[in-house]
Amino acid sequence: MANSTEQYFCDCFGCERPINTGENVHSISYTYEKIESNFIVPEFGEALGTWCNDCFVKMKAKGECKLSLDHF
Repeated sequence: MANSTEQYFCDCFGCERPINTGENVHSISYTYEKIESNFIVPEFGEALGTWCNDCFVKMKAKGECKLSLDHF
């Protein structure tokens, strides 16, 4: 049974089950950054996929990764 204090974060890209705050997940993100002389300034960031551990292990074993890049 889910803890009533858990907050919904997103759905797993593999099994589509709800992922709640406090869980450990695997995610891939895209960032657009400006390189300065002594630091990097992030200008844009977007999550491309988040997977629960079980789905990530299965995906890695198959050697595949499905991402939706339609918004680019």
